[in-house]
Amino acid sequence: MIHYGLRPNDATLLAALNACSHSGLVDQAIELKNTEARFGVRKTAVHETCVVDALGRAGRIEEAACTARKMIHADEVTWTTVLGACQAYRLLSFSSLSLSLSLSLSLSLSLSLSLSSLSLCLGS
Repeated sequence: MIHYGLRPNDATLLAALNACSHSGLVDQAIELKNTEARFGVRKTAVHETCVVDALGRAGRIEEAACTARKMIHADEVTWTTVLGACQAYRLLSFSSLSLSLSLSLSLSLSLSLSLSSLSLCLGS
C-alpha cells in the first residue's frame, strides 16, 4: 500500500494489525503500530489492543500485560484479551496479575465470566 503511495487510515491500520495478530506476525504488528504518527493515523485503544492480542497469541504474555498496563485507555476488551492468552497458555501467575490490574475497572459481566472460566480451567 505504502509502496503505491497510499497512506493508511484508522481502518486500514486496524485491518493490517488484525491480520498480523491472526497470522503470528507479532513484530510486524508492533512495527505497524509504531507507524501511526508517521502517517497521521489517530492512536486508538483498538489498535493497541490488537497488538496486545498479537503478543498474547504468540505466548508473549508478559509483554502483552506490560503493553496493556501502559495503555491510556485499556478497557475490558484489553484485559479480557490478556486473560484469554493466560488461559490459552495456562499461566496462572499472569492471570493473577491481570486480575489485580483489571479490578480497577468496573467488572462487566463478560470480564467476570472470563475470570470465572479461567479459574475453573486452571483449577483455582
